[in-house]
Amino acid sequence: LYTLPASKTGVQVRNSLSTNNRSRLVRTQHLNRLLRLLTNAKMYSEAKNIFALMRNSTDAANTSDYRTIHDDFGDSRERGLSSVWRPTTFTIAELIRVARASDDPCLVSEVMDWGLREAVLLPEGVISDSISYLFAVGQNERTINLYYQLYDAGKINHWSDRENLEL
Repeated sequence: LYTLPASKTGVQVRNSLSTNNRSRLVRTQHLNRLLRLLTNAKMYSEAKNIFALMRNSTDAANTSDYRTIHDDFGDSRERGLSSVWRPTTFTIAELIRVARASDDPCLVSEVMDWGLREAVLLPEGVISDSISYLFAVGQNERTINLYYQLYDAGKINHWSDRENLEL
């Protein structure tokens, strides 16, 4: 809660600039370490909450919060807030590990989609784990959709016509 901007916590503060900058103190590598700890402790729901927090920080709709806070306190300068927490290869890999361990195929799709949107380097192992997991749990439609997303993004190649692809 401490890392969230004041407007999201409902806390009224006099010095909103310092309160909003708290979210800047927590970096992606800190959240990556926290994800690893939560995964090892089998605290999957907490890891999913970290994913939601990170993903929501990259959504364009949230960039207006910073401007709103400052406008309320008379700061008329135009400011935008770029993504606070951008995923790394480790972030995506650890979240795929969480999704597989917690048996959550929807999370696999969401994490891979986020990684593709944010142009994260996706190693073959992470791609293979994601596709094979979705296929193994019978999520054929999600498997094909993910495959096509990865193919369209140039992350994987296929030797035959993709229109006739069968798994």
